[in-house]
Amino acid sequence: MIGALIIELLTSLITARLKHLKREIYLVRNVVVVIGYVVISLIALAMFEVTGVSVLAGATVSGLVIGLGLQLILANFFAGLIILETGFLRPGASVKISDGIPLSVVSFPAYKMFSLNEFMSTLRGVVVEVNLMHTKILSESGELVNIPNMAFNNSVIIEKKKEPKTMRVRYEFSVQYDPDTVLKKIREELDKNNISEYKVYLEEQSDKNYYIVLLVATAPSNMKVRDFRSEILKHIIKVHRMLIQQAWNITRSIIAV
Repeated sequence: MIGALIIELLTSLITARLKHLKREIYLVRNVVVVIGYVVISLIALAMFEVTGVSVLAGATVSGLVIGLGLQLILANFFAGLIILETGFLRPGASVKISDGIPLSVVSFPAYKMFSLNEFMSTLRGVVVEVNLMHTKILSESGELVNIPNMAFNNSVIIEKKKEPKTMRVRYEFSVQYDPDTVLKKIREELDKNNISEYKVYLEEQSDKNYYIVLLVATAPSNMKVRDFRSEILKHIIKVHRMLIQQAWNITRSIIAV
């Protein structure tokens, strides 16, 4: 009876001190209650002079059963405590989350094996809520994703502090197009559209049929990097289409002769 009163008093104090956890406080309360009654049971067994061997055997069996049954729950619970204590995931943070190292070589199509392109398999979004069992992330596609806290133990988490204004665009051209002509046409197209802070290079040959043009540019302060990248890519595609049309016109004139 006294033990039950002590447990009730302790849980009331915990509930009052941790009320900011909202619904999760009941999970903490239940864990404290279970631990409290386990301690009381051990004390009662000692008072009735139950042998230590019997207690140890019973505790071992009970511990195995409870541990196996609550393995995932306890793993999420303690991972949640670590996340809340360290604060490495906070509501409002913009993050990228990946299972393991988030880089892999692009191997398809085949000629990409010669390229420096990389694929980042990640979940991108904003942390909405962190609780003791799950973390809620609003993805860029608008989906609310509930991730078990223990999943972060084996994940790479990249927090986006500030969007860099300098971006890179890599584009492949066929070797049938003269590189000097390609670079010249790209510069003319960008200059014509008042894009000034950029540099364009012939970066590498991806295989025997393609070479890669690299464009490094700085986005204007009033434009998002993603929108600016889209604008740059649009102009490069225009140049590519123009070169294709010119090549076709030359071929057609030769055939006509």
